[in-house]
Amino acid sequence: MQAELWSIIHGLQVMTANNITNIIVESDSILALNFIKKGCPDSHPCAPVVADICMLVGRIPNIQWSHTLCEANFVVDHLAKKGHELSFGVHLFMLLLHDYSGIPFVRGYN
Repeated sequence: MQAELWSIIHGLQVMTANNITNIIVESDSILALNFIKKGCPDSHPCAPVVADICMLVGRIPNIQWSHTLCEANFVVDHLAKKGHELSFGVHLFMLLLHDYSGIPFVRGYN
């Protein structure tokens, strides 16, 4: 969940730095979204990151939160998993073509 929260905070930093004021944040981590929307216990290891996210959210006038299944964001989920295995540098991925094509991915069906 920490990786998800760090991704959200990084995205929000990019949005605020570029004065983007209307955004939709999609995440496949319902727990991360609930921490952001409903609060995080101060004793939780993610509390400082959640606090920073909430501070950034105050700078964005129109923000919506959406839970999405990881299958609905197949390419991003795959790239996140692959990112741990790759060396530093530029990489091209054929999966982006699948995402761009708009072909639906049916959950639980191979």
